[in-house]
Amino acid sequence: MTDMPKTIFDDETRRSTGEEFSPQRRFQNIEFASQLLLNPGQEVDSQTISTLGYPGVLLVGNSRLNSEALILRDVDFQAIGPLRFPGKSVMFDFLDIPGHGFKVGRDGREIVIQRSFGKGADRHDAIYFTDLDSILGAGFKLFYAPVKTNGLHLRIVYEPFTRLSYPALKIPEIPKDDLHNLQQIWKKVTLD
Repeated sequence: MTDMPKTIFDDETRRSTGEEFSPQRRFQNIEFASQLLLNPGQEVDSQTISTLGYPGVLLVGNSRLNSEALILRDVDFQAIGPLRFPGKSVMFDFLDIPGHGFKVGRDGREIVIQRSFGKGADRHDAIYFTDLDSILGAGFKLFYAPVKTNGLHLRIVYEPFTRLSYPALKIPEIPKDDLHNLQQIWKKVTLD
């Protein structure tokens, strides 16, 4: 097995070797590390976050995120590998958004959108950032749910859904107050 770097976001090592910042390289590095650390369907905990070198969580949404955008739709109920819990798709922050002042370059934005939806970004697409503690504090959990086109894909799951037996005949709606709490934890990332 190949040794993992000390931290995925080791900018000091990158600078000392003369490497330029590459969003694609960062994606590949954290994708590799995620595959070593996690099994599909596994809950993401603070130890995993620490080992990965503080990757937060990214969400792609409209330029103005509201709680209705977080209501589960058809695709959100589909199983992803062994993960049966319904939830919203997000991904690990491979760009170190907090370290870059909550800004993202056009290259990084394009990779996030492409990996999330398989299409190029348009003017309505926005990226939002949060962290695991905020997700847990809002009453949700985070699970590793890699898909063919995105090895950093995660799913945010309403905590009560983790106690249901699957396949479930009826999955209740997430209460509006809880969707509002989830909406409140996201910070919009600006385009550099």
